[in-house]
Amino acid sequence: MPVPAATWKYVFDQAPEVTGSGGTMTASAVFEIAIGDRNEFINSACGLTSGGGGWPLPQIPWDCPFQPVSGLLCSGFKWVPFGLRDSISGSDNTVDGHYDFAHVTLNFERPKYDYEYPSSQNQIDTSQPILFCEQTIETHTRTVTVPGYELEYVGAPATEKPVGPVVKFAVQADYVLNFPFVPYIPWNFLEPFHECVNDRVLFGKARGTIRFSGASIKNEVQSNGVTRTSCVLKMSYNAIGWNMQMATNGLIYELKIKNSANRIYKYANLAGIWS
Repeated sequence: MPVPAATWKYVFDQAPEVTGSGGTMTASAVFEIAIGDRNEFINSACGLTSGGGGWPLPQIPWDCPFQPVSGLLCSGFKWVPFGLRDSISGSDNTVDGHYDFAHVTLNFERPKYDYEYPSSQNQIDTSQPILFCEQTIETHTRTVTVPGYELEYVGAPATEKPVGPVVKFAVQADYVLNFPFVPYIPWNFLEPFHECVNDRVLFGKARGTIRFSGASIKNEVQSNGVTRTSCVLKMSYNAIGWNMQMATNGLIYELKIKNSANRIYKYANLAGIWS
C-alpha cells in the first residue's frame, strides 16, 4: 500500500468517483504526473513486482487515497499524454518528446483475498491465515468397502451373520488456493512438495490427512507488457489419512513400504509453501 514515489496531483476537472451496489464498491480518479514518471507511478500504484527464489509474494497495490479504510486497492489503469511542449524537435517522433505530462486514470476495487489483515470471511482457517490468496473448498466422498466378515449385527443372535460387504462413505475435500498474481513461475519451488502429506495440523485437520495434489500455473501478458503469473494450488483432504488403511480386524493402521521406514506419502510442512 505504499504511496507512489513520483510527484502527482489530482485532475479535478474529472472528479474522483466512488460507486457501489450490493456490498461491492469501486472507485476511479485521474492523476497528473510528469510524462517521464508515468511508468514508475503506474508500477508502484498497481503493485507490479519481479523476483525469484522461494514462494513469491506480490507488492501490495496502492490503497485508494480519497476513500480511506475502504479496502479498495488499485486494480488497473489507463494513461493519455497531456500538455504539448513549447519546443519540439522536428526529428523527435516520441510521445515523451512532444508532451510534458500524462493523465493517468487509476481504478480501485476490493480484492477477493486478504492482503494485510486476515478476515474470517476469506480464510479457511483463521489460525493459519494465507494472504494474497482466494480460498475455496470443494467437498465430496469416496467409498471404502468393509468386508462382511469384519461386521456383526447389534443385538442379533450370534448365528446371524451380515450378508456381503458394506460400502462406507469417507469424507474428502479439496482445498483450492488461488494466488491470482505472482511475479514468476514457482514450479521448481513446488516440485519437492508433490506426493507429500502434512506433517502437522493444517486447516485444522490432523497430520497426514492433507495431500498436495497439484498446481495449475498460467502466464498472462498484461496490457503494459508485464507478464503476471497466476498459481492455483490444490490440497486434497482424506479424513482417514493418506498413509492409513483399515486392516482385516476393522482397525485403521499406518502403512509403510516393507523392510524400510518409508511411508506411501512423505511427510512435509505443506504450509511452508506459502509462509
